Formats: sequence, C-alpha cells, structure tokens
Amino acid sequence: MKKLIVVFTILVFSFIFLTYSTYFFPAQEQDQQTKASTCIFERPIGGISKNYISMSPGERGQTTYILYSGNTSGNVRLSVYRVAGMFETEKIPMPQGINVTVTPSEFHVRPYGKYASNITVSVSSDFKVGGEETGDTTSVRFERLYLIVRAQFGNETIDDWLRVAVMPEGKPVPGLSLMDRASVTIEYNESIRIKRGEKRVETLTLYTGEAGPGKVRVSVYRVADIYSTERVRGEGVSLIAEPSCLMVKPHAYYSLGMVIKADDSAKAGEYVFLILLQFEDGRRSEGWVRVEVV
Repeated sequence: MKKLIVVFTILVFSFIFLTYSTYFFPAQEQDQQTKASTCIFERPIGGISKNYISMSPGERGQTTYILYSGNTSGNVRLSVYRVAGMFETEKIPMPQGINVTVTPSEFHVRPYGKYASNITVSVSSDFKVGGEETGDTTSVRFERLYLIVRAQFGNETIDDWLRVAVMPEGKPVPGLSLMDRASVTIEYNESIRIKRGEKRVETLTLYTGEAGPGKVRVSVYRVADIYSTERVRGEGVSLIAEPSCLMVKPHAYYSLGMVIKADDSAKAGEYVFLILLQFEDGRRSEGWVRVEVV
C-alpha cells in the first residue's frame, strides 16, 4: 500500500511539473533548451581567462591560458611576447626588469580536451616606472604593456592579448582599466515587422570582448515589455536563436541567426522578446527585440 502511495505521489508531481513547464515555457523554448544541452565544436579555441594584470615593482602576477582542442590532436606550442597594442602581432622589445613565462609551453592534446597553462609576469624590485600618466586629478605615472599569447599547432594559430599595468608601490591608479574593447557587445535589429503566416531570419553579431574561452548559451523568451524579464506566453509568435550554444574565444566575432515566425492565428500587435547570453565564465549580456505583427 505504501509503495502505491509513493508511486501515485510521484505521478502527480510529474504531471504538475509538465503542465507548469508547458504553460510557462512554449514548445519552441523547450526545444531550444534541449539543443543548448549539446554544444558541439570542431575547430580548437583558446584564450586567457583573465586578460588584465596590475602590479608594482617586486611583484608577480599570474593568469591562465585555456585551450579547447576541438576535433584535433597534436603538439601545441605557446609563446608570449610584447606587442604595441591590442590586435597587433609584431614583436617589440620587452622592458628590462619585466619577465614573462608560460608553463607548460609545449604539450600534446587529444580531441575534445581542455588544457591549461599558467602565464606569469614578474617585475624586478628595481624597475623604474616611467611610461605614461593616468591623466586624472591624481595623475600617476605607470607602465602599460600589451602581450600577445599565441598558440600554434598544425595549421592552427590562435592569438589572444594580455594587458599589464605596472605602477609605483602603494599608488593604485584610480579609474585605470586598460580594458580596450573588453566588454561583450551584441548587434542586431531591435525592431522587426512581420506578417501573420510569415517567417524571417535576422542576424545577431556577437563580439566576445574578454569573455571566454568556453561555452555561451543563448536563451530567448517573450517578456512583458522592453527591459522586463517577466516571461509571458508566445501566443503564436516565436523568436529562436540558432545556434543556442556555441564555443567562443576572447576578442572574436560570431554570427547567430534569429528566426522569427508568426502563425496565421497570431494577433496583430507588438511582441517583445529578451535575448540572454550566458557565458561559462559567469558573464552575461542581454538585449530586447520588438516584433510587430501586422
């Protein structure tokens, strides 16, 4: 008898959960969430997990380079050297008193593996801070460095950039970021007009900034209004992101499809959708789309 009661209770709660999910999460959203559980990638990607280090003479700073091998295998070689700025690749001399190492710098990878190397920047205690001024009311001279981290194996070359600020001991630099193009940005058509029974495909362009490397999951659902996160039912109008999961690296551009569809039975009017991007490193980006059905 007790077993029958337990089974009955499980069935009742399962029914309630399914009913709740169906009501609050339309079918296309459930399908999208299912697709998001698998994030397949073929080409290798890599990047620095923290792209900015600040320190004073006599200190040492560390960060991590992460490589996802994709559907490849072979020997990888990592190198680090100074460049003139973001996205530059030409090597320039390193100031005396600053030393950069990466360990391990060479390793073997297997398909669909995740590998990590430590990057260490050391500044000698007698390093003379010169460089440039912060330019604010508490102007402080500091040394600004840009380093490129390059992964090479087979025909693949993957670059990422590390920013380093060296400032006088005990002199934090107010407002100093060195975060050149560090933020995640998304560009897309924020206002779309569609006829009942029509299907359209728009493009969303993602710039990762310092996000990554790793997975980014894209969720889309209808909300009550612009800047709202309150979910409402689709009522015959849907917007789906394709793909809903992808592997990304820092400082890279990616294109996603936005599939908009209005059923023949959809009511004329305005529908608002929230696009939410959630990165493996915890970063988030979001945007809203107005869809007008006529």
